[in-house]
Amino acid sequence: MTIGPVLAYVISGPLSMAFKKRAVMCGSLAVTSGFCIFGYFTNWLGTPWMYLFVIGLFTGIFNAAKMAAVPLEAKRSGKSVFVINAGVSVVFIVGMLGGAFFGTKAFEWSVGKGLVIGISVFVASAIPAFFCHYPDEHLESFDKAVGDLIADTITLIFRYPLYLMSSPLFW
Repeated sequence: MTIGPVLAYVISGPLSMAFKKRAVMCGSLAVTSGFCIFGYFTNWLGTPWMYLFVIGLFTGIFNAAKMAAVPLEAKRSGKSVFVINAGVSVVFIVGMLGGAFFGTKAFEWSVGKGLVIGISVFVASAIPAFFCHYPDEHLESFDKAVGDLIADTITLIFRYPLYLMSSPLFW
């Protein structure tokens, strides 16, 4: 679950800047569901680690779009960025931890039924994401977003190394 988001880091931010947030969120959930559906209908279930990697990869992309939507939602709703960020972060962490636990139980109970439950959760998550419309959403080119990501990453590494270490230490 952590290797996927780390690998997605290079493209998740630029995707969130180049495309509408709802498209990135729905797209990442659709690819994750499609991967699980493929495994289910072909009876090629592979290893649980492969599913964790793929789900983690596309959850990383989803999470970048979700977090990029926080200031837009705060402006749209009239609430503070802090309140919106806290709400989506708590729900995301509870969902991830609950999903890891119950996903493991479902995989032990019945791999096929566990996949169906997972697919249902991803599809159900895409429904509210589809309705996230932000009139103030500003998009930029993917190439410019990649350049900004590289420059911002270098700045973070040299200016805020403790901030970068705090999140991995949390897990």
